[in-house]
This record gives sequence, C-alpha cells and structure tokens, in this order.
Amino acid sequence: MITCLLTYCALLLVVPQDGAPRPDGPPAAAAATEVLARAARFQRGDEALEARPTRFHGRFFVVIHKPEGGTLTLDVERSWTRDPERVLTRRRDGVLESDSSVGFDGEVAWFQDHNSGEVVRYTDDPVAFEADLALMRQDLRFTALLLEAALIDSLIPRLRDLRVVGHAQVADFDGGLHAVTELSAVMNDEIYGPDPEAPPPSPGASAPRLSVRLAVDDDTGAVRRVRLATMDRAEVLSMELRVHAHALSTQGLRVPAMLELFENGEPSMSLGVVPEEGSEKLLFEIDPELDVARFAEPGSAAARSTPPGKASADDATR
Repeated sequence: MITCLLTYCALLLVVPQDGAPRPDGPPAAAAATEVLARAARFQRGDEALEARPTRFHGRFFVVIHKPEGGTLTLDVERSWTRDPERVLTRRRDGVLESDSSVGFDGEVAWFQDHNSGEVVRYTDDPVAFEADLALMRQDLRFTALLLEAALIDSLIPRLRDLRVVGHAQVADFDGGLHAVTELSAVMNDEIYGPDPEAPPPSPGASAPRLSVRLAVDDDTGAVRRVRLATMDRAEVLSMELRVHAHALSTQGLRVPAMLELFENGEPSMSLGVVPEEGSEKLLFEIDPELDVARFAEPGSAAARSTPPGKASADDATR
C-alpha cells in the first residue's frame, strides 16, 4: 500500500492541474447552495452532519517539498483538537530510520526523538526554534483546511456572499479531467487570524476575513479544490488544497484520499491518506475519542497521569 501511495504522490508532481475551460457547463443560474448541497451528500450520504469537527485523527504518507529543493517522504500520524487548539504529529522516515513526535498542548510546544528519548521544549526558546514553530503552525493550518474540505456540512453555515463564478476542468492524479463548477464566498478568518503587523483592532471592528474558492465536480459532487486567501492583510497569504481522489473512511464518510497542498502559490506537500491496518478504509477520523493526555509534554505530570490502557503522547493511536 505504501508503494502504491508513493507512486500516486510521484504522479502528483507532474500532472497538469487545470484543463481547458469547460465549453458547455450547466445553466449559469444554477444556485451555489445547490452545488454545495450535492457536495455534502457526496461526502456523507443523505443524512446531514451539522456539527463542526472539534477533533481529528488520521494517518498519511507525505511527500514534503523542501524550500531549499528536494523532497522528504514521511509516514505521519496526527491527532488534533480545536478548542483548545492542540496537535500531536508523529513522523517516521523509513530511509533515515528516524522516529519523532512534535506536540502542542495549547501552551507548550515540544519535540521528542523516540530513538534517543530526547525531549526539547520549543516554547522555551521561540527564537532558536522559530523554524520548528513555523512548521507546527503550518500543520495546524493544514489540518483546519483539510477538515473544511472534508465536511462541507460544517462549512456552509459560515459562508457569506456565496455565488457561482464559472466552470472549468481540473485534473486528478492520473490525468483524468473533471468538469467542475467554481464557487466563491467569504468567511471569518479562523486560520490566519489578525495581521500581527497591523495596529490592534478597535472595539467592535469586523473580524478578519478569508476569500474562499471551491471547485465541485459536476458529475459526482466531489470537492476537487479548495482555496483560502486572506483579505485584510497587507500581504495576502493563501492555501490551496487540490483533491485528486476520494475514498471511504473507517467512519463511512467519503473523504479526500490523494491531495496536494500549495501555500502562497508554491507546492508545499503531496500526501495520501493511509488505510487502517487490515482494512481498505482510510484512517481519517472526525471527532474520534481522544485522550487529551496524548498532547502533553513527555515526562510531564500530565503525561504521567495517563490511566492504564489510555493512549499517551508517545502513542498517537486511537
């Protein structure tokens, strides 16, 4: 399975992303709300899922594009909670035989080398570990974007000024073209937040906003592309998720399976969601049971208080 995913990820790097404009799309008067309703049904079937995800657990095969050039391949497992925002990412590299975890419990960010047992607190020296903390913030942004794409039911109520803006064709990882309807909308920015270079907002000021662009498959309702961009910063920041394939998760949802992430127009990573061991269904769990002790710094009192039989920060499993 890993070999198959590696082949898919390699194909992602060379496939063209957009085809020619669609010559004869559905009527321009098609309501954007109807397009999103089809996308929601594609993901979960006929029964609506209205709750916004607050927890996540999944496993990925990841190809990371290094800023200095080249790529890094990792087996990644991630657990996440929204409020408070916490994340635990375990990363294994079979070539280098590295095995490490990076975690954030809402206050303390830390790193653990599972081979040596070394633990480093990033938050003790944020200047020295600025690059590591930036990668953690990227992990948090990506996870939030991934869940927006995976559960349209929770995204719809937060969208404003929703409208159809055009039709196009997008390519999947094997070069197949899919006719899509393109939508635009605006929502409050809960991913980037206020511009740190701007003066503090005045009382009653509007929340910062994100521009949202979605491409929804005309035949199936699958979300093929999601782009978020800041609207209230001097420098525009953006993320774009291109979804090349979908598959059933262990929870019975049809979720993104093969993806590419672009940040500020540049390729950031390609990834595939890994099936649960002994199953063909993807380990992509929305609102699973999670023991919060797994996010605690290894060796801390919170980590040591994990009851027997519960997952710890050193074992990011269900």
